[in-house]
Amino acid sequence: MANRDFEWFFFTSTPRKHPGASETSRASRRAGLGRWKATKGVKNVVDSKNNTIGSKKSFCYMEQNSDGGENKSIWLMEEFSMQNLRRRGSAGEMRDTNELDDWVISKIYLTPKARKAHADLKQFASATLEPAFKRRRIELEYMMVPPGFIFQPTDEELLDFFLKEKLLHQPLPCDIIKEADVYGNHPSNLTGS
Repeated sequence: MANRDFEWFFFTSTPRKHPGASETSRASRRAGLGRWKATKGVKNVVDSKNNTIGSKKSFCYMEQNSDGGENKSIWLMEEFSMQNLRRRGSAGEMRDTNELDDWVISKIYLTPKARKAHADLKQFASATLEPAFKRRRIELEYMMVPPGFIFQPTDEELLDFFLKEKLLHQPLPCDIIKEADVYGNHPSNLTGS
């Protein structure tokens, strides 16, 4: 789901960096023809009582260039996980040992500079290039969303109301976060950008 700030949220699983190595807790961050590079250390996410309920890692997408190097792209990501609910297999349960977690939430978004460029381009296009009937259709689509509704959950809400429920196989409060293979695709393939 994208909001007006060019943010997209996905449920995804994290593949192990070394397939078949069940003891390692390192995840592979390869995606498409690039990789997600960690930009900061792991931050704890705390609830209103100051209890740690999960963690958040920040990444930037690095694209391979023709000479074998990497270039920083316009894509950023935050990955939310709940370590206390990491997948645990029972004796009779079949599971993919190459997956590190059942689910994490990935929040993919544009850099502030790219957000501004996209917003400026969108504003120009809507003012000069789109026919009036197309603008009206878009206005009607926006009206179908409850007035004032913008999906901008806090870190705590993402963990408590979405990721925890998904990990415990409980119904979600709404069907706004879709499942996607974040680590198998370039960010633009996921976001439709």
